[in-house]
Amino acid sequence: MSRRAVLVGVVLVLGLSVGAGLLGAVNLAELSIREIVLDPPSLVMRGTQVNVVAHVANTGTRTAEHFETGLYVRPQREGEPWGRLPGAIETPYLSASDGRELELAFTVETMDWQPGTYEIRAVVDLGNAIQEADEFNNEFVVAVTLVDSAAGMPDLQPVEVNFTPSDPADETAPWTVSVTVVNAGDEVSGPFRVTLLRNGRAFATIPQFGLPQGGEVLISGTLCGDEAALAGDMSGALGCTGGLASGVYEIRALVDSAEEVVEQDEHNNTLISAMSVQALELRPKSLTFDRAPVRLNDDVTLTAAVVNTGRGSAEAVQVAFYVNGKQLDVQNVGPIGYLGVVEAQTVLNAARLGFVDAPDTYDVRVAVDPYDALHETDEENNAIVRSISILEPLAQLPELLPRSLALYPASPVELGRANELTVTSTVLNSGRNPASDVDVRFFVRSKGATRWMPFPCVDAAQCSAASLGAGVSVPFVGSLSTVGLAPGIYEIRVVVDPESQIAELDERNNELVTAVTMRAAQLADLTVCSQVLVDPSNAVRRGRSVTLSLCVSNEGDAASAPFAVRLSHCLTPETLPGFASVSPCDSPAGYSAEGLFPSIVNVPALAAGQQVTVTARLETEDLAPGAYFLNVELDYDPSNPQGAVIESNEMNNWTQGAVFIIGPDLAMVDLQMTPPTPVVQGQAVQVASIVSNLGEEAAGQFNVSYYVTPAIADGIPTTNCAGGDGCPTLLVTRVLVPGLATNGFERIICNLDTTGLAPGAYILRAVAELVDVPGKVPEHALLNNAIEVPLVIEESAETPGGAGGPIDLTLQATHVLPNILSAGETGEAWVLVANHGPVAVGAFDVLFAFADKDGTVMSFVVRYNGVLEPGMTDVRVAVEFSAAALSAGNVTLTTTLDPNQVLPETNRTDNISVRTFYIR
Repeated sequence: MSRRAVLVGVVLVLGLSVGAGLLGAVNLAELSIREIVLDPPSLVMRGTQVNVVAHVANTGTRTAEHFETGLYVRPQREGEPWGRLPGAIETPYLSASDGRELELAFTVETMDWQPGTYEIRAVVDLGNAIQEADEFNNEFVVAVTLVDSAAGMPDLQPVEVNFTPSDPADETAPWTVSVTVVNAGDEVSGPFRVTLLRNGRAFATIPQFGLPQGGEVLISGTLCGDEAALAGDMSGALGCTGGLASGVYEIRALVDSAEEVVEQDEHNNTLISAMSVQALELRPKSLTFDRAPVRLNDDVTLTAAVVNTGRGSAEAVQVAFYVNGKQLDVQNVGPIGYLGVVEAQTVLNAARLGFVDAPDTYDVRVAVDPYDALHETDEENNAIVRSISILEPLAQLPELLPRSLALYPASPVELGRANELTVTSTVLNSGRNPASDVDVRFFVRSKGATRWMPFPCVDAAQCSAASLGAGVSVPFVGSLSTVGLAPGIYEIRVVVDPESQIAELDERNNELVTAVTMRAAQLADLTVCSQVLVDPSNAVRRGRSVTLSLCVSNEGDAASAPFAVRLSHCLTPETLPGFASVSPCDSPAGYSAEGLFPSIVNVPALAAGQQVTVTARLETEDLAPGAYFLNVELDYDPSNPQGAVIESNEMNNWTQGAVFIIGPDLAMVDLQMTPPTPVVQGQAVQVASIVSNLGEEAAGQFNVSYYVTPAIADGIPTTNCAGGDGCPTLLVTRVLVPGLATNGFERIICNLDTTGLAPGAYILRAVAELVDVPGKVPEHALLNNAIEVPLVIEESAETPGGAGGPIDLTLQATHVLPNILSAGETGEAWVLVANHGPVAVGAFDVLFAFADKDGTVMSFVVRYNGVLEPGMTDVRVAVEFSAAALSAGNVTLTTTLDPNQVLPETNRTDNISVRTFYIR
């Protein structure tokens, strides 16, 4: 097999097969690739072997037999064709595993690949030999970026030198010098020579016929004292006579001394050591590096072996490491005995040590006992030097990539049974620096569409501001709601750092995409097929029986189980237009089943497409008058919030209706003063009001109370509020009325003593309130129980040229006829205006503003084009209006005299009047 072949291996991590009774109607296998792990991850030096491990799972219900898994590769460019990598793995069988996985290991050679970014695609079930539940999720794609290197060449290196005496009892006898040479490159080397030198002169040159990739060879030569031997014969032993004189010798091993081999690194072919022919003692034996090539900011482990050739022992030995003369580290090793060997290790990072030149060759020196702390007979052989080539650095950046993309439940997903798809992606930071504020996002789109739609993370804070240290991987989880999705094939995508806010080594491998098939749900779907019908009417008198009915349908694809329908009601509070209030009907606790017979209706099973009418009776005798919401819940089950029926859509099981129970309705329809405002302090005023029962049931005893309150202008009372702290509301009088029949009117007259009222502007308010007695029947509307008119108390008659001007128009009264209108009926509203100023007034405007209970406002501006002489009263300004634009119920009419404040008036507090009327 050639060196570029793809090596394959299989690790089986699942044991017993799982039975076939899993989810799904069809007994099929379901193969999918859940994850691809690259070692090393991107970036990869060209020529480096890449280990590709594909995690294959069978999430189906049947064992998959005899299928193959293979790899494809292509440059990461749109439209590039896929190329099949040689080698495939045949798997005899893979049982249904419920999450357990089969790991398939491939080894890919990158020697023939050009630098750039590639996509590696793993495909399970090549040729579609296995029938599966989902044929669209059998592949997984990851990205890898190759950078250029000196790969594809041998790299011969001397790594160890040893000296062995021919006569252990005589150090001066000839010695055998042994050098270990390794090929750390990516290619077989051709023939080369190793030359051994003593003090710079060759004493042996040993030829080699070559060395395979990763190979190691021990080369020996004889060192003696005969000067003739320094000619360097080819054998390294012939012609050597006599031993060595005492002294220290530099022994140098030069690999490929004739430069016959082109190598990755031509600067690491020399190993220098020292040999002392005296007493035996400590010296460094070897120096090795754990990686090649080395970059300026790489961590490389330096390992020095120290041998004790002395007769004694050393308990603790210091070993110092130097790079180009700069001390890197000092390690303590030991104990060490005669001919014993110990190792000292340290880590070199040239950039951290302060070096900046690259590419360049550096000398790494190891010194044993650098401070001469130990007594040795030879202090000159305690160092060894080896050269190392250091390339330019890679950026100190994080490198984020999503390693996996797993789905639960696995594809295919049946809509309705799984309302949520959990997507888990493990993100790895394979760079050298930590990454903070990492943003991870999940997307989905229908296969073939161009627009990706985001879906949320389970932990939004983690997905928007995660921190990943160098070498750390973290799982991120997204949650895709499948409610409302149509059946079909969808693509799921995870993107790390989508806005490219984090600088990385490789910005092109930050996303993964997989596919999932959504199947149509074979489930029931209960829904309301009509509005809630109320018989005889949505508005009934209290005490009447009401029949409630609605249509319920099964719009799903399967029959439903028997289920229950619950009915309840809630009395809605009245609110003024433009005011919001907390309603008890906003909470399920505000609903009651009182008067409903039955409140829970049991419905038999419905076939797909079948409809049924659900009916109940509402007895109103014990219910207070007012507007009620009717709440209808399908598939009600108090023991299970999801109900008794599993449905494809649980969101359409609810509807509402309404019913209005009519009772008595007291309304203040008129309030007038004689004489009209303004009045002089102490002047007697006769107050006349009219109260009507607009309801359809007689009203019991009620009070009509009259209150006087200081008017507020710009947040400040217009009077000093004499007679008490603050500005209290003063009860003028109260009249008890024994009762009022339907559509009846009651005119009430009383006297108002203005002696105790300080000069200023007031509001006169008349309020009708039912007396709380046994058997009291509440009203169905309360917002029309009060009416207000302005009241101005003057100290003396107005004088011309007041604070606002000589003009003083007064809005005497506001009227509506009829006071009770039917929907769509035309009514008339008018005001009576008086001129209390000393000068005549020409044209002026009156604003009529109608506001119903739903907040709808209808307004008209009417201009009076006549002339009001001083002292004129009861000048009528009217407008016709249609009730069609307003909602049924109480309507508030606000009239404003001179709304744009065109006229320079002495008093504007009496220019506004408010009253209510009713639309049924």
